[in-house]
Amino acid sequence: MDAERWQKIQDVFDRALAAHADERDVLIEAECGGDESLRDQVVSLIAASGKGDSQIRKVIAGTADDVGSADITGDDRIGAYRIERELGRGGMGTVYLAVRDDDEFNKKVAIKIVRSGFDSDELLHRFRSERQILANLDHPNIARLLDGGTTVDGAPYVVMEYVDGIPINDHCERNALSLNARLELFRKVCSAVNYAHQNLIVHRDIKPSNILVASDGTPKLLDFGIAKLLDPDTPGETAPVTRADMRLMTPEYASPEQVSGFPITTAADVYSLGVVLFELLTGHRPYHFDNRSPAEIERVIRDKQPTRPSDALTSDDNANRDTGPNSAIRDPRSLRGDLDNIILMALRKEPERRYSSVEQFSDDIRRHLVDLPVLARQDTLGYRADKFVRRHAGGVAAAAGVAVLIASLVGFYTWQLAAERNRALAETAKAEQVSQFLTDLFAASDPRESGGDKLTAQQILDSGAKRIRAELTGQPEVQAALMDVMGVAYQNLGLLDQAEDLIKSALEIREGLHGKSHTDTAESMNHLASVYVARTEFKKAGPIFREALAIERGFNDSSPEVADLLNNIAQVELNTGNFDEAERLYLEALALNRKLFGSDHREIATNLSNLGSVMGRQGHNERALDYFRQGMEMRRRVLGNDHPDLAYSANNIAAMLHVQGKFDEAEPYYRESREIRRKALGEDHHMYCNTSSNLALLLIDKGVLEEAETILTSVLETYGRTLPFDHESNALARLNMALLLIKKGEPKLAESFARDALGIQMKKLPAGSWRIAVSQSVLGESLAGQKQFEAAEKLLTESYKQIEKSLKPDDKRRGEALTRVIDLYSSWNKPDKAAHYRAMTHVLEQNTALH
Repeated sequence: MDAERWQKIQDVFDRALAAHADERDVLIEAECGGDESLRDQVVSLIAASGKGDSQIRKVIAGTADDVGSADITGDDRIGAYRIERELGRGGMGTVYLAVRDDDEFNKKVAIKIVRSGFDSDELLHRFRSERQILANLDHPNIARLLDGGTTVDGAPYVVMEYVDGIPINDHCERNALSLNARLELFRKVCSAVNYAHQNLIVHRDIKPSNILVASDGTPKLLDFGIAKLLDPDTPGETAPVTRADMRLMTPEYASPEQVSGFPITTAADVYSLGVVLFELLTGHRPYHFDNRSPAEIERVIRDKQPTRPSDALTSDDNANRDTGPNSAIRDPRSLRGDLDNIILMALRKEPERRYSSVEQFSDDIRRHLVDLPVLARQDTLGYRADKFVRRHAGGVAAAAGVAVLIASLVGFYTWQLAAERNRALAETAKAEQVSQFLTDLFAASDPRESGGDKLTAQQILDSGAKRIRAELTGQPEVQAALMDVMGVAYQNLGLLDQAEDLIKSALEIREGLHGKSHTDTAESMNHLASVYVARTEFKKAGPIFREALAIERGFNDSSPEVADLLNNIAQVELNTGNFDEAERLYLEALALNRKLFGSDHREIATNLSNLGSVMGRQGHNERALDYFRQGMEMRRRVLGNDHPDLAYSANNIAAMLHVQGKFDEAEPYYRESREIRRKALGEDHHMYCNTSSNLALLLIDKGVLEEAETILTSVLETYGRTLPFDHESNALARLNMALLLIKKGEPKLAESFARDALGIQMKKLPAGSWRIAVSQSVLGESLAGQKQFEAAEKLLTESYKQIEKSLKPDDKRRGEALTRVIDLYSSWNKPDKAAHYRAMTHVLEQNTALH
C-alpha cells in the first residue's frame, strides 16, 4: 500500500468515524465512488476501531480474522450501569444507552467511553477535562454530568443525563416550526452557550447533532468533550491543524481560526452558532465541499464568503442542502434584511468583527423579533422609521398616508434614535473591550508569556487590577465594569481588602457617570455591601443594600436583582438578631422568585434554605428542618446529586440535628456535604474545609477524637495557606481544636487556640453575640482545666448568662455552657454553687421537654 492510497483510506475513515452511525454507510459509499477495495478497507477499519490498536494494525496488514464491530454488548455492565445499546460514535469515543439498576435507582443514562486504540495521553486529558467541565455547568439547556469513573480495562468514562430527543434541525423540520419559533428555540441554545462562556468554557463543536430537543421542546446542549477552559493551564492552541484535530471538530460548523489552527476564543462558538442558525432557517449550510480534504476544508472556510441566507433559498444548487423528505418550504423574503445581516455578522471571517458575545448575538435576534433596530444592520434613518412603522402597524394603517406620518415623526425622533444608536454602539464597544482585556489577561498567564512560571489566581488578579488602573483611565465604563467583576473575584478568594478597594473605585466611577439612580451603580453597591457582610460588618452593609434595592425597584420592581437584594438584606437582619424582619424579607424574595421562575428553581431552593436558617435561629427546629429538607429535595430535582448547592442543604440539616444532640442522624449529612464539596470544589476550598470542621466537631461530641484531630489539623493547615488569619472560618476551626484538646486532657494548648478564636470573633462580631459567649465559655473551661479557677469563673458565668439569653433550651451549646459552670465549682470544691447550677440543669431539662 503506497502512501497516497493509505492517505485516501485514512481520510475516508476519519470522516466516516465522525459521522452518525445511521449516516455512515451512505457516506462511505459516496466517498469511495465505486472503489470496492477502498470501501472494504474503510469498513474493516471502522469495525476494528472498537477492538483497539492491535486489531487495526492487523486490518492494515490484511491479517485480521475477526472484525466484530463492538467492544460492549447489551449484557455488559459498567459500574452500577447496565448497557442497553450503542447510541453513536464520534472522534473521541462511543456513547451507550444504559440504565442504573442497583436497586437504588432505575434511570436511563448516556455513558461515554474513550475509544480503545485512540486513548493517547492528549485524548485522555481531554476526556478528563470533559468530566470536570460538565461537573461545573448548571443550566437547564445543558446536559448534566451524573457520574464518572474507569472501566475494568482502564478506559475512563462519564455518565451523563440521557436526552431522549432529536437534533434541533430535525425537530424544526418534523414539527414544521415557524420562522419565529425557530428563532426563539435557537435563543435558548444561545443562553446555554453564553452560560458556558461566563464560566470560561468554549464548546468548540456546536452542531445540530450536539443540540437535542426533547419531546417537550426543551433543547439540550451536549458534548463538552473537546471544550477548552480559558485558564492558565489550558492556553489557546497555536499549532497547525492536524488530522487528529479534524476528528475533534466537525468541519462544516468549524470557524476559520479552528481549521487554521489559531487560538480559540468564544468567537469560535459564535461562528458555529451562525452556521447552525443558517441551516435552521434555510435547510442549507453556508459552504459546499467537493472532496472534504483538510486542505479544501481550510481553504473554503478561511477564504470563501458564505452564501447570503435568503439567496440560499433561491439557489438551484442543492448540493450543500441538508434535507429530508419533510423539509419545510421557506420564503426568501422573510430572511432578507435583518436575518441575513445577523447571520452574516456571526459568520465573519475575522473573530473580532463577529458579535462580541453570544449574548449580543441572541439579543440582536430578540430585537429583530420585536421590530427593534439590530446591530447587524446599517443604522439609517429610513431603516429606523421602517421599524417604527412595523411596531405600530395599527396606528399607521389608520393614518391618511404612511409617508406623511413618517415625515412628521422624523424631526421628533431623530435625536432619540441617534441616542439609541450611540448607546447600542457604546455597549458593543464596551463588551468588545472587556472581552479583549480578559482575553489578554488570561493569555498573560500562559507559561510562554510568564517565563514558565505558573501564576496563582491572586497574581493574575493583581496584574489585572494594575492594568485596569493604568490603561483604562480614558474608558471609564469599561474600567468600572472590570473593577467590579475583579472585585467580586477577590472576594471569592477571601481577599476582602483588595475586593473593597476595587469595588469602591468602580462605584465612584459609576456614580460619576450615571449618578446614584442607575442599575450599574446599584450593582456595585450590592457587591460592596456583600464584602462588608463577608467581614461581618452588618451595620455598614445594611444601608447600602437598602439603597441599591430602592434603585433597582425604580427600574423594575419584579426583577431577579430585586430578589437578590431582598435576600441580602434579610441576611443582614438575620445576623443582627432581627428575626421577624429577616423572615418577612425572605418570604418576599421567595414569592418574587416563584413569580419569576415557577415552582422548581435553584433560587427558590435557596430561599427555602434561608427560611430554614431564620427558623433555626429562633429555635423553631422542626420548622427549620422542614424548610431545609424542602430546599434539599428541590436542589436534587433541579441540580442533581453532585451540585455544590446541595452541600449547603446537607450541611444545614446536619447542623440543625447536631445542635439538638442527634449525632448519628447528623453525621451522614455532614459526610455527604463534605464529599460533594470535595469533588466539586477541591480540598483547598474554604467551603470544603468549613464542612470538615463541622464534621470534626460532631466527632468530638461522639468521642471519635483521632479522626477529628486528623481532619482539624488538615483544615487549619489549609486555612493557613488560603485565608487571612482573622477570617471567621479560622476562628471556628480553632475553637473546635480547643474543644478537642480539652477532651484529650491538654488544657494549656487548648487555651492558645481558644484565645485565637475569641480574639478573631471579638474583632468581627457585634458585642453580645452568642458566638463570642461560646468561645468565652470554652476558654473558661481550658483555664479551669489548669486550675485557674478565678479567671475561669468570670468567663464561664458571664458567658452562660449571655448564652442563656440567646439560645433556646434544647440547643446543646446552652447545656454544655451550664455543665462547664457546674464542673468548675465541683473541681474548685464549692459544692453549694455547684448545687445551685445543678438545679438550673433540671429547669433547663424541663424547659427543653416543653419546648
